[in-house]
Amino acid sequence: MLEIKENILCFQYMFFFIFVIISFIDMRLIFKNLPDEQKLLFLEKAMDYWKKKPIWKMKVLNFEDSEEPENMETYPLGYWPGIIKGCNCSKYRNNLYYKDSCSETNLTNSCSTVQEQSGKNIYNFIFKYYVTYYDSDYLTLLSRVDKNKPSICKEGYKKCGYLDSTLLHPFCVKENEDCVANYLFFKSENSYISIYYGFSEELVEKNCALNNLFLVDFNGCILNEDYLVDRFLLFKNNSNKLEQCSPNRGNSIYVPLGQYSAVGKNYLYQTNNIYKGDGFIPGEKYPETVDLKVMIYYGLNDEMKVYYYADSYIFKNIKLFNILIFIFLKVIIQFGYFIFIQRAFGRKREIIYNSLWTCLFIAYLIFIWLFNNSLYRNSQLMSFDSYQGENFFSLMKKLRIIDIVLAFIILSVHVFKLLFILTHKEEKKYSEFINKDK
Repeated sequence: MLEIKENILCFQYMFFFIFVIISFIDMRLIFKNLPDEQKLLFLEKAMDYWKKKPIWKMKVLNFEDSEEPENMETYPLGYWPGIIKGCNCSKYRNNLYYKDSCSETNLTNSCSTVQEQSGKNIYNFIFKYYVTYYDSDYLTLLSRVDKNKPSICKEGYKKCGYLDSTLLHPFCVKENEDCVANYLFFKSENSYISIYYGFSEELVEKNCALNNLFLVDFNGCILNEDYLVDRFLLFKNNSNKLEQCSPNRGNSIYVPLGQYSAVGKNYLYQTNNIYKGDGFIPGEKYPETVDLKVMIYYGLNDEMKVYYYADSYIFKNIKLFNILIFIFLKVIIQFGYFIFIQRAFGRKREIIYNSLWTCLFIAYLIFIWLFNNSLYRNSQLMSFDSYQGENFFSLMKKLRIIDIVLAFIILSVHVFKLLFILTHKEEKKYSEFINKDK
């Protein structure tokens, strides 16, 4: 029996070393085949937006109306980040600004000191907007879609329009609930701009539901909530680096509202009390426009049947999680096992110690299975519109199976060892037969 146990232990030593080496190689392959940082950052921002609740009901009023609708809140269309303290010499030379206060020389050249201003929300865009929010986020709304027929709501729900950028999944509300709005447009009538919005049964198969509204200029980034970029030194720029979500590249995450949905930036600033008293409004000399757009959820492909916010958390920390699991679950636990099991002297203690480790290895196998399935779902998400993502998805198909097989072998060998201890009593040594007192 002793020889068999030693052979099993020897195999475990050898296999654990092989397992650690293979796990390290797998981790390196995962890191090497991840899509580029821009793609990963875009998906991270899209996942954050999934948690935002869409607009349910909306009411639009003129600027002059002072009475606000009951049980509705004012809707912020965008955010102006503010300016730092500086010196405005644009009257002396176009687009000439300095940080900090004006010098005496500047003041003699018709310059003026600009005081720092904090950022503020923008509420006015031709009209004022008041809303209530539908009490569900993207993954909850997606769970209402029939998995076998992704263009149909489950029983007990009705369709109000399209839910996301796939233009396939329906926005489903309960049958006894009012639908969310699925149209909004502006129209010029006798030199006045009118707005039309609401829900139309005729547009259910054509339009997206109005998830959220955003103001953005040509340089802004909707997902970053970096809406406005002014081209002068004192503006508090967010230095957006997320190229994929800029208005000229991110068509999959917003819907343009068509004609009359744009205003001059100087008009927008004036009607929202921005840059008052500093003698200059950006966009006044060189007109820029700001557009109102409908933000839509970045959609999961219909090939994905499930996805969880836990998956998105792992996605955002994918490198860190892989490193931690390699260190703690694939190195420390494996070698900790040998250190711990060497302290098991006597059959009773061996049974107890090996039983505890059996439970631990079962939990380990389950955790590795869950974690690798999450990586697999994330790799599938990355594969939808990225060649690098397709490579990562193909890799994860193989790695998750290899990892599970190896973890199962670890458990199987240990269970065999435990069963062997349980079914074979330890033979007495020759000296114990001679000396009966022992």
